[in-house]
Amino acid sequence: MSVLDWIQEQIPSLFFPILSEPADKTPNFEELEESCLDSLDDEVDLLYIWGLPGFSTLERLIVWKKAKPSRLLVLVESHLGKVVPFLEQLQVRGLLSKDLLFTIEVLKEGAIHRWAKMRPRDRLEVVALLSYRDSEYKAIRQQLLEATALSHALLQDRLQGHQLFQQFLDTISILPTSFYANRWKDAFRGVPAVICGAGPSLEEALPWIRELAASPASALVITGGSALPVLSRHGIWPHFGVAVDPNLEEYRRLKHYTGFEVPFLYATRLFPACFQTVSGPFGFMHSGVGGMWDFWLSEALGMNEPLLGSVLEEGSMSVTALCLSWAHLLGCSPLILAGVDLAYVQGKHYAQGAVASGTEVTIKQSLSAADRLVKVYDRSGQDLYTANRWLMEARAYDQWARTLHRGQIFTLSEQGLVIQAIPPCSLQEATLKTPHLPSRSLRQEIASWVDRTWMSDETQAVLATKYRELQEGIDRIEAHLEVMVGKKSGSLILAEIELEEDPIFQMLFYDRTWQAQATGRDVWLLLYDQILLYRRAIQTSTSPSSWIAKVSSSIK
Repeated sequence: MSVLDWIQEQIPSLFFPILSEPADKTPNFEELEESCLDSLDDEVDLLYIWGLPGFSTLERLIVWKKAKPSRLLVLVESHLGKVVPFLEQLQVRGLLSKDLLFTIEVLKEGAIHRWAKMRPRDRLEVVALLSYRDSEYKAIRQQLLEATALSHALLQDRLQGHQLFQQFLDTISILPTSFYANRWKDAFRGVPAVICGAGPSLEEALPWIRELAASPASALVITGGSALPVLSRHGIWPHFGVAVDPNLEEYRRLKHYTGFEVPFLYATRLFPACFQTVSGPFGFMHSGVGGMWDFWLSEALGMNEPLLGSVLEEGSMSVTALCLSWAHLLGCSPLILAGVDLAYVQGKHYAQGAVASGTEVTIKQSLSAADRLVKVYDRSGQDLYTANRWLMEARAYDQWARTLHRGQIFTLSEQGLVIQAIPPCSLQEATLKTPHLPSRSLRQEIASWVDRTWMSDETQAVLATKYRELQEGIDRIEAHLEVMVGKKSGSLILAEIELEEDPIFQMLFYDRTWQAQATGRDVWLLLYDQILLYRRAIQTSTSPSSWIAKVSSSIK
């Protein structure tokens, strides 16, 4: 087999571009330093190398690849004229085989996001040959790590879709007795708001925040996730608590939160046991973090208001981002960030009390694309360690802050990650920005807004109807997939058409990122396994049965 035939068979996307590029007659293939190869962690399962390496390097990398066949090796080359000579020398050395031990990619517009979607691996490394290590490579490397981190997070959501679906079913039982947060637009226009993160710098601001929370009318204190137990530890009750995480850790955090009667905003993906830690009132946030089920349900309930968080980039959907979006929806100004460090300030991840004693997180390098340490500089020019997930979030805040009027947003974190469009302010300056508002009681106004925005009386009936639609839809999908995987006789073409047109199928499997590596019948086997998990989720969900009986007679 000729080299061009091999390219056409193994890497067809490069075939025509290579034909139009003259081959380099004197190519130089440099070796990767031994130190880079020796430091390659055994847990890395995706390796990008900028440049076509020398053959000693490639032989070692092929041994690395064969040791764990699931590993991926990607060579990135911008000079197409080098590709054919490189492969010709591999062929002479017997290193070119039908088993694709590596692939070659060319950097062009949109390539970074395409690679991230194709290879949503968590444990990856990106290295370059010495002659390729310029400022452009460093910027592209960072983009690739961040894009892959986001793709991997989306992949995990898809792979665990049935678990999130069960939590969605359990959580929506709270909906009929909740208020609808998205209807609070401009409810507190012009009122300052303090958004509390759980970073180490929060500790310094706690005395001031205590005064704000106790004052009848100075500023709204909005707190989410890990920051809630920190405030509780110091006897501070915010005006709003926010929680969205779908994991057990969120419940463990909230067990130490004592703001039992503080309005509690939630998304439908929240770990259901969290509702046992507070008594409410509960407020539903339609933010999109609940996935397509959120949209499907909100459409049925006539929730047409803009999504919370829609003004921020996708990579910023943390609980702090939702707190910030909530304050913006309320019309608050100025917005003051407290404890939003987005970095390891003084080597610490959290303020004291954010996590259980003995589980504090300190600086350590991680292979995870999202948690990979990055060294930057703080405002005083000192070294500061952050992580890719925080860089993505900071960039989203920066871009959004640039759309606001000057003086609308500040941060108390002087040692945290620098966000150019969010200037720092001292506690003394923050005090001047949050004067007492005469003749107002913010907590009484909040109670009034809660009373005005309860979910409609028809909510229970709509939920019961939609729950039955889910049951019937899953029955249909399972029957069609049994045909596709050969468990039942029938027309494959007709079954596939019926599946693609089924609204419940479209909702559950709207984004099939997780089946990117599957082909042919394997795709249908994956879908069949998934629908069985969804069936189990709907059968074991306890909450719908408690309220479906109450309204069954009214919807017959």
